[in-house]
Amino acid sequence: MADVLDLLQLSPLDAVKSMVAAALKPGLAIDDLTFAPPRAVANTANTTQVELGLVNETVDAEHLYIGKADFTMHRMDLSDFFQGIELKFSIRLPNTVENLLTLLTRAFQVTFAPEDFQLETITTASGGFYTLKAAPTSYRWLGSVQIQLIQPRS
Repeated sequence: MADVLDLLQLSPLDAVKSMVAAALKPGLAIDDLTFAPPRAVANTANTTQVELGLVNETVDAEHLYIGKADFTMHRMDLSDFFQGIELKFSIRLPNTVENLLTLLTRAFQVTFAPEDFQLETITTASGGFYTLKAAPTSYRWLGSVQIQLIQPRS
């Protein structure tokens, strides 16, 4: 399995697939599985489960797998990930979260995928700060982090 830094450079679903592939039983391949959206585990802050299903019940002649299984992983809290880092970007407003994610990806060499975040338009009404929020269905992130946005001079 890849280390954390390698996983962060992959798309969120590809990172989950990489972790699952490292734990597969004999006769199974990653393409044999379906992935449900992540769901939080009760009474935990960051533990998440992804239900894995089979595309076909008979994977090969030697192995028969039926039913579903849960794969448990931990999502990262955005505020913990960026703890101690001053997040400040020059960006014209109004703008989109997708464009802000592109800036974050370039700055940190980590894939910040749009499907992991609540997408909205960022306006000047935010007063120079924007709270980036993880989507509840994110495979990778949870929580939120505040980013200072500076309007470039015209």
